[in-house]
Amino acid sequence: MKILYSKFSRNRLPCFQIKTSILKDQGIIYVEKQALNKEAYAHIQNIYNNYTLLHSKYQNVEFVRTTKLGEDKLRFEFIEGNTLDGLLLSSIRSHDMNRFFKYLREYIDLLKSFGTNVIPKFQADNEFLKVFKFQPELENVECFSETNVDLTFDNILVNKSNSNKVIIDFEWILIANTPMDYIIFRSVSRLFWKYGNYLRGFLKIEEVFSELKISNIEQYQKMERGFQTYVLGNREYEIGSQYRRQTINLSELKNQANEYLVSIERNEASLSDTLMKNEELKREIDFVKQQQNEINSKLIHAQFQSEEFRNKVKNLEEVNSNLISSIHQAKNEIDILSNSLLTADVHISSILEEIRRIEGTWRGTVVKKIIGIEYFGKSQELEKSNEVRIEEYQSKLVLKKNEEIMDLQSRLQEMELKLEQVGKSKLSDQLEINHLKTHLTEILDRYHNVDLQNKHLARQNHENTVKNKELVDVYESIQKEFHQLKHQNENLLNQIYKGLGEEGNH
Repeated sequence: MKILYSKFSRNRLPCFQIKTSILKDQGIIYVEKQALNKEAYAHIQNIYNNYTLLHSKYQNVEFVRTTKLGEDKLRFEFIEGNTLDGLLLSSIRSHDMNRFFKYLREYIDLLKSFGTNVIPKFQADNEFLKVFKFQPELENVECFSETNVDLTFDNILVNKSNSNKVIIDFEWILIANTPMDYIIFRSVSRLFWKYGNYLRGFLKIEEVFSELKISNIEQYQKMERGFQTYVLGNREYEIGSQYRRQTINLSELKNQANEYLVSIERNEASLSDTLMKNEELKREIDFVKQQQNEINSKLIHAQFQSEEFRNKVKNLEEVNSNLISSIHQAKNEIDILSNSLLTADVHISSILEEIRRIEGTWRGTVVKKIIGIEYFGKSQELEKSNEVRIEEYQSKLVLKKNEEIMDLQSRLQEMELKLEQVGKSKLSDQLEINHLKTHLTEILDRYHNVDLQNKHLARQNHENTVKNKELVDVYESIQKEFHQLKHQNENLLNQIYKGLGEEGNH
């Protein structure tokens, strides 16, 4: 079991002294009220009796579920939500007057749900006089027959889950006619006592009473003093006595307040400096991100160019391969033609050799004689003409093939030159890509360092915020104590003047 919060009401009379705790056990949170002595056992029983009475009688009002544990202890369900007091403070801080009075009207509507009756001339009974020790002079006043005297704004919770208003305190139930305006007066007075510093410049308490049509203020003040005496005994009157301290040096309190203000201003300056650094880091991070995006775009463009170059190289390699194949084919054709010419020369030579052989025989002699010298001359002329024709044809064929080979070699040289240029361009692009990758790595490292600095500043900012909140809470607590002292001082002066007046009368 873990204690989350504890409050001891030892400033009351012994029969009303209790301890209020918020506890957490196995993940479940609940609230307990426990008597601080045997005299207060009856008060614990009365609180439980109040719960059973109100819960059974007012079905239209929601009360926090309550369980009795032995003679000295009560357990209450813990409900998540905001108190009406907290919602009113929120509207005060934002200077939202419409929302402020909206919450007040909702509060009055909740009070009226307990049922009221108008009494033409108010007459206090014994139970009323026992608690308030005063007979107010009131006419045509709207009253409760059972009154939750301490139904203030901080004892009404707005449930977070369904927005229902839940009554979380029914310690002081009076079975006697009690003016509803007194309960409103008491709640508004307590609000102004607690948050007077926030309300300054927003609203005056007289303006709230006027808007809510609350009159008879002096009589309600006397009723409140009587109620405080009933609870506290013959002690100093004060609303919110749980904030009282026995002895406080006002001068020392002011010095502490000034020190806290200086500390708060220093923390605010530190926080402002931290926020400025955060803004600078954000701008630097945005610049680094912009550079990173530009580099990524360049890398993507370089990758597309590299892919395009690879495709061009591949196409050039295919063309080069085709040219080499064409050259080999041309060489093969030249070889085939050369072989054909060589075969033709051999055939012609064999024919000429046969002619010479025949001429050497007797038939040749006969033929020569028959045909004569003319045939022999034409034969030699034909032979020479045939040799010249063969040589010209062979020369033209070789020349044509040589031209084709030279053209192919020229194209091959051009392709090799292009390949060399593409290779150089590819190397240059690769160097550029490597440079961009190196630059990107440097930027990422820098971004990482900036991110670490930003996280460090964020932690410092959070620590400063927490410290600042603690200082503000302490300062608010000191302000409450200061208002408390001021109220005590005014009350003491009133008592002195009253005493002086009584002595003067005597």
